[in-house]
Order: sequence, then C-alpha cells, then structure tokens
Amino acid sequence: MLSEETAQGKYPLECVAVLNRVALRTERAMLSGRPVELQGDVRSQGLADAFSESTSQLAQDIDASVVVIHSGNETMIPKVSRFRSGTIIVHVSEKEALLRRSKIVWGVYQCKAETPGAPDTPLDSSIQTLMREEYLKAGDRAVFVRDVGSSAVHARLTLSAVVVHESSKGTTAG
Repeated sequence: MLSEETAQGKYPLECVAVLNRVALRTERAMLSGRPVELQGDVRSQGLADAFSESTSQLAQDIDASVVVIHSGNETMIPKVSRFRSGTIIVHVSEKEALLRRSKIVWGVYQCKAETPGAPDTPLDSSIQTLMREEYLKAGDRAVFVRDVGSSAVHARLTLSAVVVHESSKGTTAG
C-alpha cells in the first residue's frame, strides 16, 4: 500500500510522515512495559491459542526470566510471542533449519540443543544448555513448553514452571 501511494500518489511525503507517526506511537506503547491487549477472545480461536495465552500469563505471574519452547512446538512460538509479555522466548532445537525459521518472530532467541529434544529428554539437560548459553542462571524461574507425544489421534503439550537450583551435582530444576 505504501509503495503504491509513494510511487503514484500526489502526497508521498505525507504518506511516509503518517507511517512514521504510527510506527513511533506503536513502539512507545510496546516499550511501555504494559502487555499488549489483543482484540477478541483468544480462547475462542482454539486450543493452541488458549495454551499460548496460559504460557504467557504463567510467565508473567511467576516473573519468569525466560519461556523455553522446544522444537516440536514451532506453531507455539509466534502464538506466545504475540502477547509481548516482556519475558524473552528461547526456541531450543537441535535442527538449524527450525532455529532459522524462528528468527523472524518478535522477541525470540535461538539456542542449539546438543541432543534431540525428545519428549523424554530431562529438563535438567535443557536447563544446563540454557545456562551455558547464559539465558538462565541459578535462582531464575522459567516456563517450558514441551511436546510430550503426538499421534494421528492427539497431540499433548506440557507447560512446566521451573526454578533453577545450583547443587553439588550440577544444575537442577525444582
């Protein structure tokens, strides 16, 4: 739309000025620290939408440092990101192609997993990787979204709240 107006319209400078004002106002609102209000009822849009809203709300409620989404939940990444909760989102995957795709989503960072993020992979392994990459430290709280098994009949997602503890044997979740 802007290209059409600036290329053929009578007022190209005015079009750019309006776009600039809208962008600046939007950025100020986003950086104000208030969560973005969504239009409509998210829950009415489906299970994944309600789950993503719960993820974002839990992260805010426990003052989480990070929301971690494992590679099996690619559709959840933009759904959680849209709430602009102020909590960073880390996409963990062993597959570079999946990590590259998530780079275009607002507020999402990528972390390469050393081992596949299978449903039975312990959270401790993920936490150690996230600590090594400096997304987490002892005492931080995190929210994990994991796929614990899918079939042709159903898919199961889990939402876990974790407090990172330092122990003599290494890092553990509590």
